[in-house]
Amino acid sequence: MNSHGALRLSAADGQRTFQIVDYATDDLRVALADGVDGETVTVRLVALGSRGDAWRVVAVEPTEQSDRVSHIPVNIGD
Repeated sequence: MNSHGALRLSAADGQRTFQIVDYATDDLRVALADGVDGETVTVRLVALGSRGDAWRVVAVEPTEQSDRVSHIPVNIGD
């Protein structure tokens, strides 16, 4: 996470990168900030259409607990 709170998440399959610029709650921001580079988690994202390819995180959970198609397993990175 950079000094502005932005974070780059890569899809676990390596096919896509997500530029995270907003978080639904401070707890979500902290959860991702405390993550270890390369750790895999599942996130639910909402596109922020007015900000190019920017995304808001609205949920984070361990990948093994997810069974919803709308969730995206990603690797944490900066």
